[in-house]
Amino acid sequence: MRRRLEETGEATAFQIRHGRLPLAGLEELSPVLDELARQGGVGSPEQFRPIVRAARATQAVRRSLERAEGPHLADRRSRLPALDALLAEAAKLFGADGLLRDDASPELTAIRGRLRRRRGEVSRTLERLLDSRRDAFGDAVVVLRNDRYCLPVLASARGRVPGIVHDRSGSGQTVFVEPMEVIEPNNDLALLAAEERREIERLLRKFGDLVLSRAKLRQSRLIVQLVNLGEDPHDLALRRTATGARTYMTPKVSPGEDRSISFRLYPGRYALWCTIADHRARGMRATLIVTK
Repeated sequence: MRRRLEETGEATAFQIRHGRLPLAGLEELSPVLDELARQGGVGSPEQFRPIVRAARATQAVRRSLERAEGPHLADRRSRLPALDALLAEAAKLFGADGLLRDDASPELTAIRGRLRRRRGEVSRTLERLLDSRRDAFGDAVVVLRNDRYCLPVLASARGRVPGIVHDRSGSGQTVFVEPMEVIEPNNDLALLAAEERREIERLLRKFGDLVLSRAKLRQSRLIVQLVNLGEDPHDLALRRTATGARTYMTPKVSPGEDRSISFRLYPGRYALWCTIADHRARGMRATLIVTK
């Protein structure tokens, strides 16, 4: 009770001198994090938005509590996580609108650049077709059907625009045709879109792993679960960085499977890595610090 009264006194004095703590953005994240864990760390930008807001608020509170003079508020500050790495990665990935930035990675920049150029080429080709056969079209517009760029052709003029029919209007007077001239360019766009989806998933998975990761733990009995969401087999080795320390290992885990091991951790620094092939050299390693 005495400690709580002292802490309340410190908080009151702090508020009088420095104002209220910047708590805007903090919210209960357990449901969001649980869902992210169930998805293997792969979330959407919308799912990460409240997490990033809460991380920014946490950092703001940490900075504000640097001015705390009493031991209790200083202790509170020391227990708040430092989220600089998480926020730095979020700034690289997400724009002010919360969506993934075009320059989130060099690969994504290149893919989206090729997509824009190819879309421009397809658009110019279709516009030339519209100008050259205007009386064959119901409307002078380019439309998307089944993620393919098409033109609205009058049903009576269907034979004048060779291509693949993707849809028909409700009245039946218009068919949506992918002209022969843009079939291959549309194929290129489909392949580029698939590349974009894979790169976006990779970036969001990496960020999700960072959100769910914990670089520090208190000593306790631990259950380590390795979930393999990739395309190659993996395992996980864990060893304290001390002479003669025991190495704990999961069995080899095939894609789509998971394995668990349980053991007690004692204070110290632990290395984690995948022992298969050159996976460790390719970056599949981490460090875990265990405190008292």
